[in-house]
Amino acid sequence: MAVLLGHFAPFFHTDNSNFQFAGGVGVSFFFVLSGFILTYRYWEDFEPGVARGAYWRYIVARVARVYPSYVLALVLITLMYALLNAHRAGMYRYPDDAVASWFANLFALQTFAPSYDTQQVWNAPSWSISTELFFYVSFPFFAVALARHFRGGGRLAAFAAMVVAYGIVMQAAALDLVFRHGWDRTYWSTSSPAATSSGAFRNS
Repeated sequence: MAVLLGHFAPFFHTDNSNFQFAGGVGVSFFFVLSGFILTYRYWEDFEPGVARGAYWRYIVARVARVYPSYVLALVLITLMYALLNAHRAGMYRYPDDAVASWFANLFALQTFAPSYDTQQVWNAPSWSISTELFFYVSFPFFAVALARHFRGGGRLAAFAAMVVAYGIVMQAAALDLVFRHGWDRTYWSTSSPAATSSGAFRNS
């Protein structure tokens, strides 16, 4: 619900920053919850190591769960944008390199593209699916590393502290680059008015 309200925030005639913040927190919570569920379900499969057969079955199951509906949403949104432009020319602004940008979204690579348009213009919320698929690909190898090097409460707590410290450092670095070194605020700040799915449309 928090994520849903966050994406509908521009339609509320109030200060929508709280809705957007709640949406961001909701996405982060979802990622943590997904990591817990994956560990609960697949820990025994990957604790001894990443065998090719087990990894392949795991990837197929993960992709089958999210990718078909993801592609369907992209195709439907693309058709909608084309119909809107046919109805009124220029109503929808395609990215500068529309074909490459669209294929980056098709293969769920947009979260790694250094382009706000590639990440947000086609289907803004789908960046989370791109990130989630990367987590899926990486998870078995993290599970093996945890099993081999971080057994026991003390080591696991140390690893958790390292993860938190890493997150703080990376967030501080991003803020420093944006506010002191001129990095693009539209690209790096999700609280920007442009960082909404409606940003693809020209002002009428």
